[in-house]
Amino acid sequence: MILADIHTHALVSSVFFGRDLSYRRRPPSVLHPGGNQVDLARAWDAGVDVLGFATYVPWSYPWRDCWEGTLANFGAFGDLAERNPERLRWVRSAGQLDRCLAAGKIAGILGVEGGHAIGDDASRVWHLAEWGAWYMTLLHFTDNLIGPSCHTDPHGKRRLTAFGRKVVATMDAAGILPDLAHLASGAFWEVLDLTAGPVLSSHGGCRALCDHPRNLSDEQIRAIADRGGLIGLILFKRYLTGKLWRGTIADVVRHAEHIATIGGPDCVCIGSDMDAFISTVDPIRDVTGLPLLVEQLAKRLGDEPARKIAGDNAVRLLRRTLGVRNRTTFTAE
Repeated sequence: MILADIHTHALVSSVFFGRDLSYRRRPPSVLHPGGNQVDLARAWDAGVDVLGFATYVPWSYPWRDCWEGTLANFGAFGDLAERNPERLRWVRSAGQLDRCLAAGKIAGILGVEGGHAIGDDASRVWHLAEWGAWYMTLLHFTDNLIGPSCHTDPHGKRRLTAFGRKVVATMDAAGILPDLAHLASGAFWEVLDLTAGPVLSSHGGCRALCDHPRNLSDEQIRAIADRGGLIGLILFKRYLTGKLWRGTIADVVRHAEHIATIGGPDCVCIGSDMDAFISTVDPIRDVTGLPLLVEQLAKRLGDEPARKIAGDNAVRLLRRTLGVRNRTTFTAE
């Protein structure tokens, strides 16, 4: 069975806190708040085959601009892969993915969290594609030049900007999937109008079970599934239960079951959001808890749907889209 997590923030520990992700560390706790949830040692022990590393810089990056901070993230990941060839490979195409899986190494996949990373220059999307970025999350906690965040526009009344439409067109051409997590719903539907290919919601839950703007409505779930896209299951208690400190693995399974019921089991994967300063569901404290999640999914949904969610769905879409250029389906003004 393949095990994949398409969205973690392990690089935050490396870029901002100088931690070497090669080595095992302790998970965060009240007595040890400086811990982290993902490193190569624990991912290897958990049997993780595909691991998504999201590059991230705060909107107000204190000592460089956001683009330079993004470059620092890519550099940190490249350094990690170079120093750990026996466990990790930087995968930028379907062929590289298959060779990595055959060799029994962890396939490291890069995504970009927040379109503010590119500033006001849409051509930077091409650089991200050259470096192997699989997706870019268009928005994050605040609005940017691309459009509105669901956190500032919870009712989805605003749309993409002209620059945002240009960015989506460039992503289509460059082969980077739009990640619609954090995007206001009005802009969500506009992205689907502008591109015919698959899209992601890399980390989130479903609104029917937890009414929060970050979660997807049933209509949005169906739309992503109809495109052959994926919805990553987040492990953050707040987005699964509405309670910051209350949530268990059973809540993740409930969200998985609902998404699979609405969109089918082929549209669900794991996008844990670990190391994003979140309180993960009990008893999962770090990446070593992912096999337990798969076990619970199998008990509730059956072995085949659990295998799909665990990793088969993610690998299928990666094989179809990673490194594929010239998917343009429209011309933005």
